[in-house]
Amino acid sequence: MMATEEIKSKIYSVVLSILTNTTEDQISDDSDIFALGLDSVNAMNLIFRLQEEFGVEFDMGEINLDNFRTVSNMEELVKSKQGV
Repeated sequence: MMATEEIKSKIYSVVLSILTNTTEDQISDDSDIFALGLDSVNAMNLIFRLQEEFGVEFDMGEINLDNFRTVSNMEELVKSKQGV
């Protein structure tokens, strides 16, 4: 089971790899990543990458804008999928 900081760090890495014009300084735990330029195509890429990175599968009901809008929201979702 991963520690909270490790989960958050991996989420940041995935988000920054997709939002290539965004730097670590421009994003915080509660930044709206859609406002930073995430579009629907990249959102699906983000979902697939997070599932792969954490070995989880998101249910259709979990795939909504709010769950993937911020690093904090993604962290909570990943932790719930891992039973943390």
